[in-house]
Amino acid sequence: MREERRGTFVSRTALTAEVEPGKPVSETIATVVDDVNSTIFSRAFRGIEDILKTRGFALTISSHDNDPQIQERILTGLILYPALSFENDNQYYKNLEGLLQKSKIVCMDRYIDNSNLSIPYLTSDNFYASYQLTRRLIENGHRRIAFVRNYNVSTIIERLMGYQQALHDYGIPYRNDLGRTRSNT
Repeated sequence: MREERRGTFVSRTALTAEVEPGKPVSETIATVVDDVNSTIFSRAFRGIEDILKTRGFALTISSHDNDPQIQERILTGLILYPALSFENDNQYYKNLEGLLQKSKIVCMDRYIDNSNLSIPYLTSDNFYASYQLTRRLIENGHRRIAFVRNYNVSTIIERLMGYQQALHDYGIPYRNDLGRTRSNT
């Protein structure tokens, strides 16, 4: 659920019951991301854990290193940062369907673009952020603005669309020669 100026929420009713202080944790939710060493996730993990503790849940954190089979180690629920290299792989989607039979899943930072899977997700407004950044560069006199990306995942595609829209709105043609794809290796 998205509320203007407040952010995105999974559900108003999910995990609403408070736990009594001192009562033992009864359930565990796993968060699986590509690499737990990423500084991007440390604050998110802390916030997730703080909320879960008040409701009797424990949080476990794991890296999947872009290996979808690791994601099958599921407990009560899964906060998933989807694997990159398998976004168009039918076996990956089949595995996720199996996980949905056993657990509740919410994707973090990107979504699974597959019409057969309905997995809620939490993400930034990547289109708007990229649009605003590009607009600011244009308004400061820049005209040759490159867009560098490393993967074709939902977050990057949305950012590319925001970049292209800002160029269009300011009458600057999109140039393929200014688009760069780089390897993460």
